[in-house]
Amino acid sequence: MSADASDTKDKSVTDNDYCVFFKYFNDGRLREAAITLENLAKIEDSGEKYLNARRYLGMVYFEMEEFKKAIEELSKISNLEGASSKFRTLTKTKCDYSFDEEETPEGHLAWVYHDLGMAYLGEDNYEIAEKWLQKAFEKAEKEIFRNDLGWLYYKWNRPKEAIDKFEISIYKGDNSGFPHFYLGLALIKTGTLLRAKEQLNEAIRKFDARARDPKASKSKHIFYELMKASTLNNLGRIEMDNGEYRKAKKLFLEGLAICQKQECQEHIETLSPRAKTKENRTIAALHNNLGRLHYKQGLLDEAKKEYMNALKFEELPEIYNNLAVAYHEEGASEKAESYLKNALRLDPQAEAAKANLNRLIGVGTNWWDWWFKSGTSRSRGIVGFALVFALLVMVGNMMCTSFSGSEISVLGVSILSFGAEEVNTIQEDINRSVINGTPQITITNSTKTTTTDNRQSLINMILITALIFFLLVHPQVKIFSLGEAKFEMETASVSGSTLSCEGVPSS
Repeated sequence: MSADASDTKDKSVTDNDYCVFFKYFNDGRLREAAITLENLAKIEDSGEKYLNARRYLGMVYFEMEEFKKAIEELSKISNLEGASSKFRTLTKTKCDYSFDEEETPEGHLAWVYHDLGMAYLGEDNYEIAEKWLQKAFEKAEKEIFRNDLGWLYYKWNRPKEAIDKFEISIYKGDNSGFPHFYLGLALIKTGTLLRAKEQLNEAIRKFDARARDPKASKSKHIFYELMKASTLNNLGRIEMDNGEYRKAKKLFLEGLAICQKQECQEHIETLSPRAKTKENRTIAALHNNLGRLHYKQGLLDEAKKEYMNALKFEELPEIYNNLAVAYHEEGASEKAESYLKNALRLDPQAEAAKANLNRLIGVGTNWWDWWFKSGTSRSRGIVGFALVFALLVMVGNMMCTSFSGSEISVLGVSILSFGAEEVNTIQEDINRSVINGTPQITITNSTKTTTTDNRQSLINMILITALIFFLLVHPQVKIFSLGEAKFEMETASVSGSTLSCEGVPSS
């Protein structure tokens, strides 16, 4: 068989295999799609060196949330930049299930860079994700590339850069509703809530219009309905934070009603793992935020019910954190601690959960900051100063008693005016040196002090010093008693003893 005949045979097989792949992909059978592409990639590697199979294989792994495999496949193509890279043009004229009409290597490479950047974003590797998404946009200035760059900056907690990208997309005429939606999310992060509401309401208008489009497929109709539900969730967050509880509840329930439609539930079941995670997160966010609303209204049982409903759809650290807050409110500290540890299991960097766990177990506050940091109450600062002063005087007294048999008196009164009856070290003469009417601290020597007396004084001072030190560096003590006296101190925490709830955005 000639080389040309062999090439023709390989190409014909390749086209047929692509049709099988597209059918598997659109039916949501991603594992079968991946196997088809793996076999096809071997044919391309040994034949005409086409790269479509590896490009689509990376995309399929990304949709399956197997980000490392996606990066591996797509990197094989990105490393060939400058070489004679070839891509097949697979349009609907060749395969009914095709969705790709790129005709140039630059167009295909732009998508390779985009998908590579999104795979790195899936692993929260923001710097490398930015590199590849920018390269994608340089290859082809597609609106989706700009919007995904904006989404990267939003996730990276750089909302101002995200806002810039979404505003450009709107200015350039992107009427899909997505830049309005994501611009609203970024504006929420900056606290610009009024404008965020405007953008989210505009997104709903555009999603409604697209859902009503008679040319839209059933799946597209449901897709835009679910995007509307996500938008309603974020609008509800704004209303709740503004204290408009009735409006917030209406928005959350409207969003849940959309998600609970049978056609929406059936549609979600057909999605790829990545897309399904996104929709399940929206439903979980709606339940969580409705629970948070109930908590704000003092309805703890209803709040816990909604949090548990949220966990049926997606495990999120915010939900476990909020469950902990509700149980802590009821005094179930052990259960609250368990939920907080679950939140940190999902995200070890979850700030609210870490802070709440520190509040719960009474750690995480530097003792000096607790007494003296900015914002500390004046009375606490005065008590802290008195303890520090007393500690310094007691340490000085111990040194004097140990080495010279002297002790320090303040304002003419001996620090050690207590002790056993046998102690006869009371000063016979107290020197009072007054300058401008102000008593001064002086050291006086007793001529009647014995070795035994000094030892007893030193023991007393050690005990008192230890008590002062304990009070100073261990403010977590809630109640302690000394003789008949009983003292209460507030529990040390980052900002009080109340745990804080978290809202959940949806994308």
